[in-house]
Amino acid sequence: MTGCRRRRRLDRLRRQRDRALAQERNKSRLLAMVAHDLRQPLQSMTLFLDALGILDQRQRPALARLGGCLADMRGLIDSLTDLAGLEAGKVTAALQEVDLFEMMEMLAACYAPMAAAKGLAWAMLPVCRVLRVRTDPALLIRILRNLMENAIRYTEAGIVSLRCVAGADGLLDLQVIDSGPGIPDHQLGHIFEEYHQLPVSGPEPRAGMGLGLAIVLRLSNLLGHKLHVASAPGLGSQFSVAVPLVY
Repeated sequence: MTGCRRRRRLDRLRRQRDRALAQERNKSRLLAMVAHDLRQPLQSMTLFLDALGILDQRQRPALARLGGCLADMRGLIDSLTDLAGLEAGKVTAALQEVDLFEMMEMLAACYAPMAAAKGLAWAMLPVCRVLRVRTDPALLIRILRNLMENAIRYTEAGIVSLRCVAGADGLLDLQVIDSGPGIPDHQLGHIFEEYHQLPVSGPEPRAGMGLGLAIVLRLSNLLGHKLHVASAPGLGSQFSVAVPLVY
């Protein structure tokens, strides 16, 4: 009798496992299909927006706001695509020697104007031109983009900065620092969960689905780059990614 009960219990657990795996596969396929199907109409809207660039000065603010909405939509689709690829195991790391100076200059060219447009100061610690790290450049850039976009999105006044700080054991800490509202202690354990969003105190909801930091954590684990966050309410936040130096 005991043996029969054990077999029935094992069969039930196997069925539950198989259902859970099937649901996970279905979710990944759904995310991929949704992201794919949304890209084409978004591209069409972007082309129409470009064609409207000849509007007069009075209509430019509305045009700029529409452009911002389309950029938010593009970010959401990119997040869905990233998550679907990670869950399906289609994202792999190709580690190589990377020129960090070139990467940081590219990020500064992209995000310094974005910070300025929101009235935020921008700072980047100068990087030695011969500094090289071992990483997958595309995945590391995706990590830093997500962190920079979060920093700018959640910071209403003050400064956003990108720094390189020498760490221990031949590592270099790439830090994204902001003077935003900070993260309460009870939220720090949840910010890397999928679809988790911090409460919003402003009059307008912030764009996003709560996937940015979940993707950052998954990509960091895939690369073997340790991720650290330090934050406190009213004091801003600092996210650090430890990348191995190449000597």
